Amino acid sequence: TFGGVINGSGSLVKVGTGTQTFSGAGSSLAGGMTVSAGQVTAVRPGALGTGPVNLTNGTTLAIGGLPGNTINGFNVTGTGWTLNNGPSI
Repeated sequence: TFGGVINGSGSLVKVGTGTQTFSGAGSSLAGGMTVSAGQVTAVRPGALGTGPVNLTNGTTLAIGGLPGNTINGFNVTGTGWTLNNGPSI
């Protein structure tokens, strides 16, 4: 679990089969996030920043922090990806 904020114009790529949880609210990562393996879980509003989220084959995005958690763009490639209602804290 990463509880801080992610800021900047770059992008983030999640690799590996495990789960990465982001619990910091108000991130401003503008370049987006790509989930290339495993699962990403966002448990607070704004935890994934302001860029788009990209899911690839067999990956999962779990979004908690509802209501109020938004994603600014959503892209999928391949098959077998999953979007879940995740936990909130």
